[in-house]
Amino acid sequence: GGGHGRHRRGPRPRFDIRETRDAYELYGEMPGTDRKDVHVELTGQNTLMIWEHVDRGYDAPVGGRQEGQGKKKGKKGEEENKKEEGGGGRRGDEAFRFLTRERFVGDFEREFAFPGPLQEFDIEASLENGVLKVTVPK
Repeated sequence: GGGHGRHRRGPRPRFDIRETRDAYELYGEMPGTDRKDVHVELTGQNTLMIWEHVDRGYDAPVGGRQEGQGKKKGKKGEEENKKEEGGGGRRGDEAFRFLTRERFVGDFEREFAFPGPLQEFDIEASLENGVLKVTVPK
């Protein structure tokens, strides 16, 4: 069957792994995720890694990063970053603070080891209704 995953910190999405005659199929629960934010790569002849950066925009800069922009930090972003450490922020003239923050922000990764070699060039990945499907040919 599939190997054991490893991760640094953060969420640990649950995966089902199915073996067919020609491929391995992984099905993972990833609600609220965009396909463009999920990365799938081989890290060894029979090892596959899936990783993602999770960001929560909330209409305002969070952690110095504005939604829809890369890792640019302007003067405003740095100010917001300081406010974020205190659990709040500012949108226009309206201040806000989080009463609860349970949703994860940051990076996660899972690594899967398989019994035999994998084909790197024909890996397919799709994300629909919060379920990531990855097909890896043998």
